[in-house]
Amino acid sequence: MEAGQPIKKVMRNLSRSLPAGGLLLCLLIASGALGEEGGLFGQDPGLKGEAEGMRRMVLRRAERMRLARPDTGEVDFRDYDIRVRLHPARHFLEEEAVVVFRSRVPRLSDVDFALYDDTLAIRSVTRGRDTLSWAYDDTLWVLHVRLRDTLALGEEDTLRIVYSGFITPELSRSLDYACLLDSNLAFCTYAPFVWYPAPYDYFYSSRVDDRASGTVRLIVPKGYLAVSSGALIDSAATDTTQTFAWSTSNPVVEFNFACAPYAMASRPYAGIALRYYDFDTTGAGYTFTATQSVLDFFSRAFTRYDYEKLAFANQYQPYGYGGYTLVIMPLPGGLSILAHEVAHQWWGHVVGVRFLEEVWLNEGFASYSDALFQEDSLGRQELRYRMDGWASWYLSLPPSEDEPIVPAPWSSNHYYEIVYLKGAWVLHMLRGVVGDSAYFDLMKAYASAYQDSSTTVALFRQVAEQRSGRGLGWFFDEWLFRRGAPRYSYSWEAQRTGNDTFQLTLVVNQLDSLFEMPIQTTIYTPGGAREEWPRVDGLSDTFRFLLSQAPDSVLLDKDNWLLDRGITRVGVEAGTPSLPLTTALYPLHPNPFHGSTNIEYSLAEKGRVRLSVYNISGQLVRELVNKAQAPGRYSASWDGRDREAHRLPSGVYFFRLQTEAFSDMKKAVLVR
Repeated sequence: MEAGQPIKKVMRNLSRSLPAGGLLLCLLIASGALGEEGGLFGQDPGLKGEAEGMRRMVLRRAERMRLARPDTGEVDFRDYDIRVRLHPARHFLEEEAVVVFRSRVPRLSDVDFALYDDTLAIRSVTRGRDTLSWAYDDTLWVLHVRLRDTLALGEEDTLRIVYSGFITPELSRSLDYACLLDSNLAFCTYAPFVWYPAPYDYFYSSRVDDRASGTVRLIVPKGYLAVSSGALIDSAATDTTQTFAWSTSNPVVEFNFACAPYAMASRPYAGIALRYYDFDTTGAGYTFTATQSVLDFFSRAFTRYDYEKLAFANQYQPYGYGGYTLVIMPLPGGLSILAHEVAHQWWGHVVGVRFLEEVWLNEGFASYSDALFQEDSLGRQELRYRMDGWASWYLSLPPSEDEPIVPAPWSSNHYYEIVYLKGAWVLHMLRGVVGDSAYFDLMKAYASAYQDSSTTVALFRQVAEQRSGRGLGWFFDEWLFRRGAPRYSYSWEAQRTGNDTFQLTLVVNQLDSLFEMPIQTTIYTPGGAREEWPRVDGLSDTFRFLLSQAPDSVLLDKDNWLLDRGITRVGVEAGTPSLPLTTALYPLHPNPFHGSTNIEYSLAEKGRVRLSVYNISGQLVRELVNKAQAPGRYSASWDGRDREAHRLPSGVYFFRLQTEAFSDMKKAVLVR
């Protein structure tokens, strides 16, 4: 991609050069569905890796929290000045950290830090010229410091901690490569306690909202570049080393770094610098162009990006991490993982999560922000494909292994599908319930109200209710604190009640667990389409609508606002016209399916029709229809076999209906 060329323009130019059907692949590549990111609008390996690493790290915390004292929030960590010398060839680091903290209690006599290294050697802990007593628990990974003088409420003090240790390959593997220190590459993402004394509550509490400003000075071998959180305030060189000093102007939850014999490219953006650190900077142009588009959109949709820089560093691991002003991920990376990690500048840093159990406020928000960006760049259909893919992965989970989003299911192997994918769907459904205008208004209000602080689900709900003017307790309760998704069937009939009046009777049934949801209902008549949003909350609900014309057809959830296990039309609509006025591809049923699934569609005009099946890699596996058809309603079925009649494996498949003037796609999950 040429620098500065808009993504939408690139897609348009590509689509003109592709044969029929090539536009689909163009969209797949544009959205990151192929290439580095894998799966067709489904699981992103980079984000899946991030989720798995973070999940296992939280489980390690939980093991030790059972043995450690609970965090009491007695200490407010205010500022860090970290000076670390890295010896990559030896996997060795030497460090001193100066920490400023404040007492939150009337009498503070001890301070605890989370600090772990299996070869840790603490050289000294001092306050000014005074040497303090300390103890290190290598089982709990806690440095316990006894203060010389008891601090009163609000009183500040400063400690200086000097230590050294090895970040060995074995340690890196044991922490799922949340850190690495070798001759080719060094970095630390979501394990800050490995390389500096982090606040105790970062590791030993479900509360992770303690923020501190800070400066990180990285001393590295000559020829290496080092990047950390915040702005570059100084750099210096000797015959053998280089020093890079980075400082934050805002308080942050953690500090991250990356260093290697990188090359670096940069580009100005809105008064700051975008930076790209990799061994080869040929991907910088694409990354900068994509990042500018992402930042432009998020700044419009949420709040203006107001941090010191935004840097990207390649860590050559199968996951990404959106640290404060520093995204550490495989480069150049796909568009989706890039947008997700950049979104963490808002959902994680502008607004943080107060409790780990509510990490949906970070990860679900970042996932849906990626989907919103794709919609803004490539259109509504792209959003639909993406949400359909995410729904397929979540809905394919065995019901017995499903969990609520809150509290976060850290012990579940399906944490990613539940918190990231279903979590994005919760925001998408909230948007459907309150409407576009209210949704984007409440997101801006939420980001503004809690800027540079941490929040909770209850506080987000409060903002959502205030800005939308609706009570939303029922929505948050069933979608965050309960598991599952609804399944519906519906039928309708119309009766003439006068010369120019008709009564449409719609019956909607819930076939599994009961949910309370307004469902978009589109009624098609010769005069056009009418939209209603009846609230469905019972086993069987009946709704009646007065019309001036006889209805042609009724479609539930036309615009894909509802996460459901299927919406099946049943029965025959007696006494209604047989010809629909619209060309449409309807939801497949059953879905998921084991033997075969039914595909229904309608045509408004005569023409050639193609109905094709694609696998998750975007490959054509079967053509169900390829012929001219007259206006009317049609159905086809697919038995899960390819064109040579071979049984295909379980997975997500996509069904595309094409005419000269229409194209749409639905998904279904085949379960063997």
